[in-house]
This record gives sequence, C-alpha cells and structure tokens, in this order.
Amino acid sequence: QSAQISLTAGSAYYMEALMKEKWRGDNLALAWSYGSQVRQVIPAVHMRMENPYYPYGATLETWTGIGGNYISNLMTATNNLSTPPNSSVRLGSILEGPTNNADNYGQRIKGWL
Repeated sequence: QSAQISLTAGSAYYMEALMKEKWRGDNLALAWSYGSQVRQVIPAVHMRMENPYYPYGATLETWTGIGGNYISNLMTATNNLSTPPNSSVRLGSILEGPTNNADNYGQRIKGWL
C-alpha cells in the first residue's frame, strides 16, 4: 500500500502501480478514499488510457517468467519496463488485475486520473 497523497480537483494525474509476484496471494489494484468514502478500488470510468480509441480505462501490463520477490527484480528483468510485456489489456470496469493469477510474474497498471 502506498502513502496517502492529496489531489486537486480538475488536475490530471498519471497513476502507475507495480507488483512483483513470486507465489501465492497476488493482487494489484488502485484504490482511493475521500471524505466519508471508505477505501474502494477505483472505477475505470475515472481513468483515461494513453490509447485515444478507448474513452476510459487503464492499461494492465504483465511480464511473465520473472524470478525474485521484489520490484527491483521486475525492473532488472524488464530493463526498467522497456521490454514489451507478455500481455497488455484494457481494464474497463475497475482498476484491479486478476487475483492469484500465476507465479513468478510482474504487473503494472497505468493511466491518467
């Protein structure tokens, strides 16, 4: 879980979340809370992708065959994420990847809020 940040209404923010999974219990999601709203996964309708053909959503990228336990292992194995991912999909409902998807992989969710 990341540290809390404050946002300004009307401003655009690039959001990116990384996860490195070795085995068991994996999950990557972007969540928010505000005012009296309890923490919830962000609905994709509030994000914009870099791809102009989709009106909303975020991109979920997955790199497979990544050993180790840490984000640094993901960064090294992908040359700081410059290696094309094994899969890239649009998240069009909520900003959350699949849970307990596989072993030894890394993911990134990215988009504009």
